[in-house]
Amino acid sequence: MMNIETEPSILFKVPKFVVPQSCALYARISEDDGRALGVERQIEDLIAWCARNGWTIGDTYIDNDISASTLSKATRPNYERLLADVESGIRDGIVVVNLDRWTRRMRELVDFLEWLNGPGRNVPFRTLAGDDATTPDGRMVMHIKGAVAQQEAERISLRSKRERMQSREKGLYRSSGVPFGFVKVGIAKDATFEPDPQTADFVREAFNLFIGGENTKAIVGRFQRSPYPAPSGNAYWHYQSVRKILRNGVYAGLLIFKGEVVGTATNVIPVIDEPTFRAAAAVFSGRAGRAAMPRKYLLNGLVRCGVCGAKCKAYAASTYTQGGRVNKRAAKWACPPVMFGGHNCTARNYSAVEDYVDGIVRDAISQEMPEPEESTTTDDDVQAGIAVVGLEQRIAATRAAYASGDLSGADFFPLLSDLRDKLNALQAAQSRATALRAKRRTAPAADVAMEVWISDDPELFAKRREIVERYISQIVIMPLGGRTGNKLPAPETHLHVIPA
Repeated sequence: MMNIETEPSILFKVPKFVVPQSCALYARISEDDGRALGVERQIEDLIAWCARNGWTIGDTYIDNDISASTLSKATRPNYERLLADVESGIRDGIVVVNLDRWTRRMRELVDFLEWLNGPGRNVPFRTLAGDDATTPDGRMVMHIKGAVAQQEAERISLRSKRERMQSREKGLYRSSGVPFGFVKVGIAKDATFEPDPQTADFVREAFNLFIGGENTKAIVGRFQRSPYPAPSGNAYWHYQSVRKILRNGVYAGLLIFKGEVVGTATNVIPVIDEPTFRAAAAVFSGRAGRAAMPRKYLLNGLVRCGVCGAKCKAYAASTYTQGGRVNKRAAKWACPPVMFGGHNCTARNYSAVEDYVDGIVRDAISQEMPEPEESTTTDDDVQAGIAVVGLEQRIAATRAAYASGDLSGADFFPLLSDLRDKLNALQAAQSRATALRAKRRTAPAADVAMEVWISDDPELFAKRREIVERYISQIVIMPLGGRTGNKLPAPETHLHVIPA
């Protein structure tokens, strides 16, 4: 009989290693002083490693001054670009200095390793510390290191919170960056924040315009026409950037904690006076107290861009004049411009999206409609039960044959795995069928939901929205991939609906 311990290839199929011909180098650091020296050192070490090991470099991917901890909500654009390039086959290997440079989120690491070792994907992942994701032992070590990295990130966060609390108690403003409109004088904890002679006037103007009744969109336009980049370093200003400025008490030399003024910052020379800041806060409070505008479009907030992930906006039908002719522009869902959080990536005919969603919702409601005289047990259930018993008997017989020596290990393990997969799939189908019948029996209002859904009554708009959210969490608009003429391809090829 074959010895499993001496022949592990029976249990684990290790993919054949192929030296990458276009590998990706990834570097990241959480906090940077603006000189990017930390990521430069990482890239130098990665290049040297590739030269020693014969890996051909395809491109470098750098996320500088971006955290990857569990408490950070920041996106890593080059991390996402790297994964997309690996998925498309542009890159065939990944190298990073250490595992915590890749991620400090345990959930993200687990998902990445499952994706990396998915069917048909043989992409080597290495760290300069010797981590290897292609073997079971290597992945186990990476899981342990990932848990340690997440713990350390959370401990750093606790220490940072305690330090910031202590600073507030001493009347000191602390920030890893410099707010727009200020310059930092001095170093480390002895630094002071003073008005920037070049940009402070823009901040004062923004507060005065806002208090005077100007909306945020108009103020964003003024900032965009200025010669100064947004605080994030992007070329485009976003309305959220302006809102953060108008809500930030540091411009008045105030320390804010959870929306409340808790003191005065002794290391800040204010850009504006306190009455000006409080007047802006009063404007925000007044706007928050107004009744929310009713939804105009049924799918508002659910439609997303499949390129950048931004929420798409609905644009009504309109007309425009070109060459003396009046032309019509159809209503559409579109990725908004940078000012509103998008990048003008995708757009789709409004009716095409609505019609596709309508069909999905109708099908979902129909599945829940109660069937007349529905029995608790069907012929399909009986047949499925017989099949389950048969598979369980075959598994028992296979185990007996292996135990008696009539079946070798090389034949036993693949056969057992196949039988288990079939049994699990059959039992899962039984569970789904049982749950669906229970849902139908306990959802007698499904016929009412259908009447509401097909109704055009404006008074039922909110109910129709509830029905959409019951079945759909997102509608993702994907690029069409070239000119398609006047006829759109099948909607399922460019509209991805994510169930609720």
